[in-house]
Amino acid sequence: MRYPQSEPPGSMARRHRKGGASYRARVEAFLSHLTEQLATRDERISLLRDLMEAQLEPVLRADGGVKEETRRRRLRGFNSPLMPEVLVASEVMAEGLDLHLDCRHIIHHDLSWNPSTLEQRTGRVDRLRCKAELDQDSIHVYLPYLAGTADEKMYRVVTDRARWFQIVMGEKYSVDEASTEALAQRVPFPKAAAEELMFSLGVDGEVQQSEEGG
Repeated sequence: MRYPQSEPPGSMARRHRKGGASYRARVEAFLSHLTEQLATRDERISLLRDLMEAQLEPVLRADGGVKEETRRRRLRGFNSPLMPEVLVASEVMAEGLDLHLDCRHIIHHDLSWNPSTLEQRTGRVDRLRCKAELDQDSIHVYLPYLAGTADEKMYRVVTDRARWFQIVMGEKYSVDEASTEALAQRVPFPKAAAEELMFSLGVDGEVQQSEEGG
């Protein structure tokens, strides 16, 4: 098993317990979320009820085989200083959900050919007022794969695609909340101008053959 972007998970967990925000700071951040981010009394009562009924297990699943109500309780527990400490999630948790209040480590055990898919998943913990901001530390992303298998090929393809995006666009590929908000404020680039500036990344021989074939 290779962990190309950082150290193995065992080391990560040990370092996480030693560093980062203290338990007191985590509780204070959660109470701040409870009192400042949840607008109504009913929302706060609903959250506390779910936390009281949540399973006290350090590792829990949140996938399509788990009832939606149970997934909600596990999500809320994960977003607190309580249990679970590790949430094993599938695509049902990949979009539209916030997992950022008490997490800044994500492991993509199921890779994708599309870098935007990985960015969408990472975006669940890369949010405004996330734990990484509280800890004043980075969000750590891990892309493990089995060497010599199709997993390694997928890893190399998806990371190469992300690098090409950075080369062509002049910026890092990212779809976190802050980045998408900034993009939404941009003036749209005219389609005609984009077509005029378009260029081919193929070598000369390939371009020539394509023109002759056309």
